[in-house]
Amino acid sequence: RWCPRAAWSRPGRSSALLSYEARPSSRMAEHDAGFLAECAALAERAYYSAPPGGFRAIQVDDAESQTVVERALVASRVVAGRRRLVVAVKGTDVDANWLQNVDADLVPLGTATTPTTLTVRAHRGFARANDALLAAGLDGAIDRARDDNDVPLLFVGHSKGGAQATLLAARALLAADRRNGPSFSSFGATTQREPRVVELVTFGSPRPGDAALAALMAQAEADGSLRATRCVQSSDPVTCVPPERAGFRHCGAPTPVDAGATLASLLRGAVDAWDRQDASLVQSRLVESHAIASYIDRLKATTARGPASDDSSAALERARHHLDTVAAAGALAARLGSWALAKASERSSADAGNNNNGAQQQREASPGGGPSPASSSSASAAPPSLWRNS
Repeated sequence: RWCPRAAWSRPGRSSALLSYEARPSSRMAEHDAGFLAECAALAERAYYSAPPGGFRAIQVDDAESQTVVERALVASRVVAGRRRLVVAVKGTDVDANWLQNVDADLVPLGTATTPTTLTVRAHRGFARANDALLAAGLDGAIDRARDDNDVPLLFVGHSKGGAQATLLAARALLAADRRNGPSFSSFGATTQREPRVVELVTFGSPRPGDAALAALMAQAEADGSLRATRCVQSSDPVTCVPPERAGFRHCGAPTPVDAGATLASLLRGAVDAWDRQDASLVQSRLVESHAIASYIDRLKATTARGPASDDSSAALERARHHLDTVAAAGALAARLGSWALAKASERSSADAGNNNNGAQQQREASPGGGPSPASSSSASAAPPSLWRNS
C-alpha cells in the first residue's frame, strides 16, 4: 500500500517547494509501537534544558544569544527490554537552528577521520551541526558510555534532530566500512570496541541528503548492520522538505503513525477555521502535526489499542480514515463553492448598479435623453463583470 501522503500528488512527481512521497510504507506491529513510543520520549528529552538522570549532555552554546544551539544526550540504558547505547539529538527550538535548516546545499559527508570513495552528500546545515557536536566531544562521550561490545548503538531524533541522527548513523557506517565490519569507533578513533548493529529511529525528519546517502543506508539495512525506522504523520510538512528536485532524498520507507487520520484532522481544522474566520487554526494544526508530543500521543494510542488483528480489520480501519478525509475535504469544498458563488453574486450586483447609474447619467447629459453612440460602444466593449477588479 501507499503512504497516505501519496494521495497529495501523482507518483513520480514533486512540487517545487514540497516533495510528497509515493512509496510503499511499512506496517507497524504492536511491539514496534511500544519501542517507537520509548524512542519518541527519548527524542523529546533532547529538548530539555537539563539532561535527565543518567544522561550526559553534549552541548554547543551561542554566547551572543545565550542559547543552546546543539544538544545530544548520551547514555547506556534499557529501551524496550534491551540495553542500548542511546544518542538523542535535539531538533529546532532556537533561531540559530532555522538558519541551519535553510542552509540546504549538498556537501560531501566523508571527513578526514572517515575517508570514503563513495560520493555521499548531506544537507550542509545538518552536517555542520553534527561537526559542532563532534568537536564538543560527542565521540568521546559515546566511547565512555559504551560498556558492552554487544550493545546496539541507537540514534534517535525529531525534526532537524532526526536528520542529524541519520547523518550520524551514516558516518558510523562509513567508519565501520574501513574496518570491514559494523563500527562506531568514535568516527575513526583507535578503540576496537565495536557494537554489532546501528539502530536509527527518527520522527518528522526532513530529507537529510542525496540518493547516494539513501543507497548507503539501504545497503546497510540489507546486510544487517543497520535497523532504521522513519516515523511520519500524513500532514507533517517538515517531512516534505528539502525538495527532491534539489537532489534530496529520504533514507528508507516511511512508517506512518497515524494511518492518514491527521490529514482528515487538518481538513476539519480548515473547516473550523473557515467557520470561525480564524486562519491561525490551520497553521496550528500543521504545527501540531509536526510536534514530537503529537508523535508520542499517537504511538501511545497505538500501543494501547494494539494493531489490527487481521488484514480485513486493517482494511476497514484504513477505509474509515479515507472516508473521514473525503468527508472533511467535501465540507471544505462546499464552503469554498458557497464563498465563490457569493462573491460572484456580489460583483454582479455591484456592476449592475454601476451600469444603471452610468446609463442614467448619460441620459441626463445627452440631448434627447438617450445614450450617445460613443458611450454605447464603450459599454459593449467592457469585459465581463467577473473579470473586473472589485
